[in-house]
Amino acid sequence: MLSLPKQLSHATQVRESCFGKLSMTGFFILLVPASTHSTTSLPTTPPATATLLTPIGPLLLRGSEAGLHEVVFQEDAPALAAVPDCLREAHRQLSAYFGRELREFDLVLAPLAGTEFQRRVWAALVGVKHGRTASYLDLARQLGAAGAVRAVGAANGQNPLLLVRP
Repeated sequence: MLSLPKQLSHATQVRESCFGKLSMTGFFILLVPASTHSTTSLPTTPPATATLLTPIGPLLLRGSEAGLHEVVFQEDAPALAAVPDCLREAHRQLSAYFGRELREFDLVLAPLAGTEFQRRVWAALVGVKHGRTASYLDLARQLGAAGAVRAVGAANGQNPLLLVRP
């Protein structure tokens, strides 16, 4: 059970009584009733999947006609014989990336679930070009939220599109 203030913000303290933890990060969003926050939902039909074997481990790709949903490293990714049509271009571009033939991706990305803040961080990640780095502080400043460095790091950790959105 949560004890929630009337208005939530990034610096709002929330105590979750089950575990007795106090949060000031704002990433308690999954514990908060949907009426108190704004998120985007993923489509209800299950996305298609494909596996890409890379020099740094197997990648699992998930997508639909709406675009690419997820690119994650997964050791136990199933060996799939055929690449579904909706993932063919993502598979091709990622293969070219690992073959050092491609540096920037041009893919349709499906609308992603996440808080407004997470989506802002993920959009900022697209600006980090191949061979470049950006610290969490750099990204926080770019978003006009220099005090939210840890929140930027947490949002980056929830990024479902590794490599495509660094």
